[in-house]
Amino acid sequence: MAIPSWWADKKVLHRTIDPSSQAKSSSVSHPEKKQSITLNPLEKMTRSKLLEHRRRENIPDISYDLDGDGNVGGRDYVVARRFDNGFKNYLTDEERQKAFEALNNVS
Repeated sequence: MAIPSWWADKKVLHRTIDPSSQAKSSSVSHPEKKQSITLNPLEKMTRSKLLEHRRRENIPDISYDLDGDGNVGGRDYVVARRFDNGFKNYLTDEERQKAFEALNNVS
């Protein structure tokens, strides 16, 4: 089965989630993450793959865990999202320090 010429040059871009990044400790700094990959043109994006992709996008990064319990709860997510400059879905070390300072001043 030949790939149509109009499809051969296309690149399908989507966010990837590294499963090993979910298990890393919260003190690990995040370099600029690559948000896209190139898929095989013969690979189809089925509805089930699309739904799985959407579910994975909604999982917050472990750097949003501010209380250190290994789980990103509602409070952690709301506060961390507030300090996430650029809404890149993870906190840098500098942003985490600002969030910790704000929590210490309020709590």
